[in-house]
Amino acid sequence: MIVTLVTYTGDLVKIVFDTADALVLPVKIEYSPLFSKGTEITRERFEELLLVSESCLSARSAVAYLGRGAKTAMQLSQYLRKKKYSDAAIESAIAYVKEKGYLDDADYARRYIRTAKRRKAVGSAWLRSELQKKGVAKSIADEALKDTGAVMDDYDEILAAAGKKAKSLEGKKNACQKLVYFLRSRGFRDELVRKAVRQLEKEGLIAKESPFSRREDASPD
Repeated sequence: MIVTLVTYTGDLVKIVFDTADALVLPVKIEYSPLFSKGTEITRERFEELLLVSESCLSARSAVAYLGRGAKTAMQLSQYLRKKKYSDAAIESAIAYVKEKGYLDDADYARRYIRTAKRRKAVGSAWLRSELQKKGVAKSIADEALKDTGAVMDDYDEILAAAGKKAKSLEGKKNACQKLVYFLRSRGFRDELVRKAVRQLEKEGLIAKESPFSRREDASPD
């Protein structure tokens, strides 16, 4: 295999051979013999360099992808897999961006929690579930919840969310049941959901039709 074309792009060099095969390699002294037209290598040597080439390309794709926004290691891996990179090249790319500080699941989790909490009222269970869907390990998610102070649900936050939702349910059938479902879907702990619903019932902000009030109001046998 004979080198027929050498093209430099930043810190990478593309080497084209007379067989129409090509390599993309980092501009390093160890690969410099290949940077001249007419250089000849064996097919075996080409195959050895092919993984280096693919790792360079997958790392470049990874950096570009992360440049569009923070991602988890799982999300990056899925993206690179769609690009048809090999498992070895993906592993190499993930190691590279982690070393550079471009990929950090713990930092991603903390940022995600803070952003989610600013956008809407959600509980720790919802946050943990969403992070795990994105590939964040449970242990990392739990640590991030502690670090951000979100590990314990805030009753005042739940009550405010419940009051706002109750207003949108005024006059609707099964309003209380819908309110309970809404609060649970936001990942709030059940005991705090019950407490908030009872509080709204006492204040007359929602009809006493919840299963909580029925159990409590029922007469003894």
